[in-house]
Amino acid sequence: MNMLLASPFSIPIVAIAGVFIWLSIVAISEATTAAKKHQADVDLKRTLAQQGMSPEEIAMVVQAGRDGAEAKGKSAPKAHAARNDAFAQTVAHPPTKHARSA
Repeated sequence: MNMLLASPFSIPIVAIAGVFIWLSIVAISEATTAAKKHQADVDLKRTLAQQGMSPEEIAMVVQAGRDGAEAKGKSAPKAHAARNDAFAQTVAHPPTKHARSA
């Protein structure tokens, strides 16, 4: 074991292994985050559909949320205004129950 640590190649080998492990962890965490965001988006759409909202209304609410997430830190007042407008339209024109085919 001491021979391995005393080798002149031990530092580059450990460095390469460390970079590989670090990149693997980053890739796994980004994939996990993307999967969780997608699942949250699907859950939101399912909930809105169960509440009887039309596809157009669902698209408007989801887009307002995405605009708010993209604008976070840049121009938050605009993002909040878009989200509030979408909410106000939903409240002013409540969704109607649509007949669903079985």
